[in-house]
Amino acid sequence: MTGSDAVSRSETINVHSRAGTYPVHVGHGQLDRIGSIVADLAGIHRCAVIADDTVAELYGARVIRSLEARRVGCAIFTFAAGEAQKTRKSW
Repeated sequence: MTGSDAVSRSETINVHSRAGTYPVHVGHGQLDRIGSIVADLAGIHRCAVIADDTVAELYGARVIRSLEARRVGCAIFTFAAGEAQKTRKSW
């Protein structure tokens, strides 16, 4: 795959779970499009972004900018990185 192929290629995968079906968007540039994806699919005007400290530091500002560009207000909530933090007790 060439660089230009990677830019134009994206895919939506439907995930089926006991709670229902939801889309997962995979592809180059999807992070910067998250505002459009969320606004178009969910029709919301506010949301919460939940991420561990590492992911929030790396990508949080980009996600918030994309959401705010579509007039979706958001707050970011972080938790410490690592598997030990992924428990109900740490919530």
